[in-house]
Amino acid sequence: PNSDQEGVFFMSFDDFTAVFDMCHICRPIPDGWASSSFSGSWEVGKNAGGCPNNSTWINNPQILLSTSCNMLALIVLTHQDSRKYGNRVTSYPAIGMQLFHSHSSDLRLVSNGRDNLVCETNFQTTREVILEVSLLADRSPYVLIPATFDPDVSCRFSLHVYSPSPQSLSLRSVQEWKVKHSMTGKWTESLCGGSQRYPTWRNNPQYQLYNPHGHDDTTVYLQLTSNSQDRSEMNSVGMAITRTIMGEEQIIAQTKSYSHNVVL
Repeated sequence: PNSDQEGVFFMSFDDFTAVFDMCHICRPIPDGWASSSFSGSWEVGKNAGGCPNNSTWINNPQILLSTSCNMLALIVLTHQDSRKYGNRVTSYPAIGMQLFHSHSSDLRLVSNGRDNLVCETNFQTTREVILEVSLLADRSPYVLIPATFDPDVSCRFSLHVYSPSPQSLSLRSVQEWKVKHSMTGKWTESLCGGSQRYPTWRNNPQYQLYNPHGHDDTTVYLQLTSNSQDRSEMNSVGMAITRTIMGEEQIIAQTKSYSHNVVL
C-alpha cells in the first residue's frame, strides 16, 4: 500500500489461507460509549455449575443488571488473563451466558425456563463471548448468568457492559442462599407411588418441612434432582408440599412439570 492507502491491502483467498490459519473479527465499541464492570470466578464445589444441561447450573454466579432507561448494550464475558496470576493458558474452557428477566432484585433465579429468557450466547472455547441486547427500563431488573460449559471448572472471569449511558446501569451479585440443607434418598419397591394421578401417590417418601423462625415469613427453594451418571437413565421427578388444616390435607405448592431436575 502507498501512503494514501496505509492499512488497506488486498490478497487472494489462496494466498490468505497459505499465510494465515485463524481470523479474529473485532466488534468495535461506538464512540462515546463507556462500560460498567464486574469481576468474579467459578469455584469447584461452590458455584462452578456448568451449562443449563446440568442440574447444578443454578449454582453459577448470578449478576443483577438494572437500568433506568432504554438502551442498547454490549455484554462481554471474558476469561481473565491468567498471566496476572503466574499462569500461561494456551486454551480456554468453553464459556457462555444467558440473560433473563427477573421478578425480584433480591432473590436468585432458580430455573432456566425459556419464558423469562431474553437472549443467550453459544458456548465457545474463546477468550470472550459477546451479547448485543436492547435493555428496557420497564422490564428491569435482569439476571445475567455466566457459566462454563462443563461443571466443576475453576477459573476467573470479567463482565463488561458497554452502553451509551453507563451511569444508568448497575451491576451487582445476587446473594447466595444463606442456608442449604441436602439429603439423598431413593424410591424403593414399597416407596414408589408415582405422580398424583395414581392412588398410590402417598406411598412416596415424605419429609417434614417446618419453619424454625416460628411465624415469620421465610422464602425457601426446594430442588429435587434425579441422580444418575447416565443422563439417558434419569427419571422425570416432581414434588408437592401439603399441609393438614382441620383434618383435611391440602396441597399448597407443587412443581408445574416433571423433569430430571425441578425447583419449587
